Amino acid sequence: MGYEPIDAEYEEREQATYDYFFDQFLESEAHRDQLGRAIDDFLIDRQKSFYLEHPEVAQKALVCLGEAQELFRLKRFSAAQVFAGI
Repeated sequence: MGYEPIDAEYEEREQATYDYFFDQFLESEAHRDQLGRAIDDFLIDRQKSFYLEHPEVAQKALVCLGEAQELFRLKRFSAAQVFAGI
């Protein structure tokens, strides 16, 4: 019992069915949600690993944020906004 022409027809129908439903999935809201979550997870993981390997990168930004908070407490709102933006 070998590979028969009917086997090829069955495989073609099976592939066509798979392709149809896969195309439907790609156009669905579920796919967009799943893709968005996957991209967000990837970016979060990459950023986390970068900052864990290079903690000094955020040090200056955190100092400026602390300065902004102190200026805000002193009601120096314009200066606080500048330092928060830095």
